[in-house]
Amino acid sequence: MAKTETLRLASELPYSIVVACDMPFLNVELLRYLIELSEGFDAVIPRLEEGKIEPLHAVYSRKCINTIRAELECDHLKISQLLDMLRVRYVEREEYHRFDPQFLSFFNINSLADLKQATAVAMKE
Repeated sequence: MAKTETLRLASELPYSIVVACDMPFLNVELLRYLIELSEGFDAVIPRLEEGKIEPLHAVYSRKCINTIRAELECDHLKISQLLDMLRVRYVEREEYHRFDPQFLSFFNINSLADLKQATAVAMKE
């Protein structure tokens, strides 16, 4: 099965939450908030400090599947190119702060040091 066919089968719902597998501190209330904002948009994506975004902690509409498929088939793998073609609602820091004041939702484990830090955080909670 081609990678684009997997997209078609992944979800039959109008919106899907997409998160990276290395984010151990997902916040259900924040994810619900992103879903609440999703109507009328192709994607709802948190914007972090310095204009960085977190496209793998976001909500995507099923309606953007054809755009995603076309980009993958053209081997355009940069998320920034895709987002330029979508109606995106960016969620600013001030908005998601109330759900996740420590911004742990966006913590990624990419190294042994990150894993140790995540373990320490988890032990405190």
